[in-house]
Amino acid sequence: MMIMVIWAIWKNRNETVWNGVCKSAVELLNSASSMPLQWESTQVVEMKGWRVKPGDGAIVWNKPKNGVLKCNVDGAIYHQESKVGFGIVLRDSHGSFVAARRKITPGIADPSLVEAMGVREALSWIKERFHDKVIILESDSLSVIQVIRAFSSSSSYFRDTIDDCLSLLNDLPLVSCMFTRRSANQVAHAIAKATDSISGVVVWEGIPPY
Repeated sequence: MMIMVIWAIWKNRNETVWNGVCKSAVELLNSASSMPLQWESTQVVEMKGWRVKPGDGAIVWNKPKNGVLKCNVDGAIYHQESKVGFGIVLRDSHGSFVAARRKITPGIADPSLVEAMGVREALSWIKERFHDKVIILESDSLSVIQVIRAFSSSSSYFRDTIDDCLSLLNDLPLVSCMFTRRSANQVAHAIAKATDSISGVVVWEGIPPY
């Protein structure tokens, strides 16, 4: 990672000198973090539909482009209470809070399944409230984003949940799914892991929950 950061700085220096283009520190960090991910993806033969996209593997949350909303989602497991939770937050191109949603429901599941359920919950909410908006959905579960990008759940043990996600995405042509690092998904994680684990759904609009 250190080598990738140094290389990104050197490349940015050349772009600045020769082309007058200078990236921000956040852009450099995200670019450096995506390089190992791109290399790793070329080694995974069995995921034939998987393609790395620009922006995958970001380690710092960055603002979307003008006119685009970014939706971050994360899942959590409350082992002692035998419950699972989902945290979803939407922010705009200024980085300003738009809305958030938390759902706590009874049950215990494998972490990857919980993450897939969280993506399904986010897509359902987007379809209900923001279906006409251009949205980037970010999850820190690489396995879930891989399967969704492959447009196939035949090899997945959580195929029913992925099928639901694919069906929702089919109805949401303005939504794209991205993989992000946990460090860039902290707000959604905090909402999903809130200390108040009472079952049910809570929605915030306009005013952040914390």
